[in-house]
Amino acid sequence: MTKQEWKQAKKATDAKASAEVKVGDVFVATWGYDQTNVNYFEVIGKTKAGVYYVPIPKAYEITVTDVYKTMPAVGEGDVTQKKYAKVQGHQLSDGIQCYIKVLGFTYAEKWEGGTVFETKYA
Repeated sequence: MTKQEWKQAKKATDAKASAEVKVGDVFVATWGYDQTNVNYFEVIGKTKAGVYYVPIPKAYEITVTDVYKTMPAVGEGDVTQKKYAKVQGHQLSDGIQCYIKVLGFTYAEKWEGGTVFETKYA
């Protein structure tokens, strides 16, 4: 595949990913070194190629010492913290994985529901 062909394929995949994202969708980012941090983001607006999103709080439930189940608190984001990100996608064998760049150093992928585990150490 030439560089030009790759760019065209990536553009098409990103367009498909963007089409799959809707207002109200939640994205989740997990990151960290000695612990796993979880951040949720809710889509509050959409353009052809990107989304406006806000960080949203999470609800915690402790499972074992220093391990927490998290769930997004949908609808509780502060719209004054609105940011924009281009929707990108990876073609997988069973569909497209949608993601956006957040926090300047990590990516968040579209949340498919369920709990996400977070670890915290004192």
